[in-house]
Amino acid sequence: MMRRESAGEKVVKAHEYRRLHEENPNRSGKAYEFKMQNISAVLALNDLPYITGLTPADAYQNLLEEMLLERLESDPAERAMVLSYGNGLLQRWTRPGSHFAATDGSTTRRQRAARTEAHIQRIEDRPRRARARLPTLGTIR
Repeated sequence: MMRRESAGEKVVKAHEYRRLHEENPNRSGKAYEFKMQNISAVLALNDLPYITGLTPADAYQNLLEEMLLERLESDPAERAMVLSYGNGLLQRWTRPGSHFAATDGSTTRRQRAARTEAHIQRIEDRPRRARARLPTLGTIR
């Protein structure tokens, strides 16, 4: 989803969860949504961008963190794509005249970002066993 969204394609998350459920009926669409939120939590707690709208979960499996960070370390193309996605978000959010405003009258992006930041703060005390590997992942510029 991150790759498609960064390419400018509109991604409907509910459709993605439904598609994944159809491929593997043993897991519900909601289970896939929770897994994506777990991935968001791992990315956020390791100072990496995550898909807009997928609020990080309060808890996640330690094995998920290990596997995700190992994948980003071992696959330079995947790591570059994640960092590029983050750079694209920064460019869109800081574009002159954008004011972070939502067009549908709902909450602004700043308000949503503040809620997400507060959510991340609540789970910030989780152990970060993979934190020592962060310097190899790169940063958003």
